[in-house]
Amino acid sequence: MATNIHIGTKINENNQPIQISTTPIKILCYISKTKRINSKNEGKDSFDVIIEAYQKKKDIKNSDKKINNIQNDKSIYLGNLNIVFKKNKNLYDILCQYNRNNIDYDNGKNIKKELTNRKISDYVIHKGKEEYSLLSFIFQFNQMLMMINNPMFFPHKAYVDMFNKNTNKGE
Repeated sequence: MATNIHIGTKINENNQPIQISTTPIKILCYISKTKRINSKNEGKDSFDVIIEAYQKKKDIKNSDKKINNIQNDKSIYLGNLNIVFKKNKNLYDILCQYNRNNIDYDNGKNIKKELTNRKISDYVIHKGKEEYSLLSFIFQFNQMLMMINNPMFFPHKAYVDMFNKNTNKGE
């Protein structure tokens, strides 16, 4: 790029390029009638993130008579997302796979251990047993991008914990 953002001509305090290159994140998005992500799906293993939008039938019984009258049925279909991070289970894997600066991140500061202990699944937001899949994906993907572009912790996890605390209280 003309701005040298990806080339890495900027030098940090250790006289190393900040970021010399990155590996693309491959995302598959598709729509299906039912939730289908499983180990039998061929061709999806080459993607890093799979986003599947599917219809989820929810029985509303008589909780909302207005919807029952419109639908003229005892059930409605709600949109839902199933999002899977296929290859990277923790932040250290993300850092090593996508940020190609060839830095030894285990330099005595327990960075490797801390990043390995942070799982992508730690960034999931729940309300009871239901997952807020889109909001969870936003926090997961943002932390993933932070690890690639600027390897540091950002308070995404604190926000996730705050959401989980408040939504489980019914707020």
